[in-house]
Amino acid sequence: MQVLYSYQQSQGKELSFFEKQLLNQVNKVYEQYLFLLLLLVRIAQYAEEDARERASKYIPTGDDLNANTRIASNTFILLLESDENFRQAVKSRKVFIPNEQELVRTLFRELSTSPEYAVYCSQEDRSVESERAFISVVFRQVVNRSAVLEQTLEEQDINWPVNKEVVRSMVKKTLKTYGPDSRQLSPISQNWPEDKDFIVTLLRQTAEHDAEFQGYIAAKTENWDVERIALMDTILMKMTLCELLKFPDIPVKVSINEYIEISKEFSTPKSKMFINGILDKILIDLRKTKKIIKSGRGLIE
Repeated sequence: MQVLYSYQQSQGKELSFFEKQLLNQVNKVYEQYLFLLLLLVRIAQYAEEDARERASKYIPTGDDLNANTRIASNTFILLLESDENFRQAVKSRKVFIPNEQELVRTLFRELSTSPEYAVYCSQEDRSVESERAFISVVFRQVVNRSAVLEQTLEEQDINWPVNKEVVRSMVKKTLKTYGPDSRQLSPISQNWPEDKDFIVTLLRQTAEHDAEFQGYIAAKTENWDVERIALMDTILMKMTLCELLKFPDIPVKVSINEYIEISKEFSTPKSKMFINGILDKILIDLRKTKKIIKSGRGLIE
């Protein structure tokens, strides 16, 4: 949707350029996932640096001289840190933490003053399950709630507010399943080749059949001032029509409901009713002329 919006606003740029932009944005999601995993590793590693800093104070306290560094040897963190696939993914994608020292120090200080950290440092259980469970606490209680980190991620990518739920879900999945017998990072999707083909085809088909889809919309908005119809609404309706007419394996109701939900998030307060009303009228005509052809179990119109 966002790439099609940019495409509509562009001056003479080839569709292939926007296809590349689309795939770059998907790659950005995976890079943000790696970024958060790397940040968890760096927070854990910082425990030892913090202990050295405290011990080197001019007049250290007893607590300063005996700072607990257990998290630095957290079993889950050590597994991830030594994972060659993870390290290569971070290196090849050039994932880095901007202002790393300051950001990691801030997050570690927030963590080290929490009750959960005190409990963790005192417990004896070093099983992967227990160690992984605590890193989940770190992610949930510290990383996810950090205003500084949120600002950092937004500065890196304007789409972070859109991406973050997906990225966080990928991290949570890793924190549940990653271990000695299953060092598997979360994929961007369960079947990326198929999903990649879908999003690229949706982009291209929507753009290439723009005039056709615009005709359907124009026929049902004759009494509307064109300038008053939000461009985002038009794009969402064109994407819906693309799925209705060019993707025989997607149910009609699924397409319409999905784009109405998207309109709630990205368009105007009245977009939901407007889009639903126009699509209902177009759908009646498409069914009468038998232009919607769905195939597969439960999809035949």
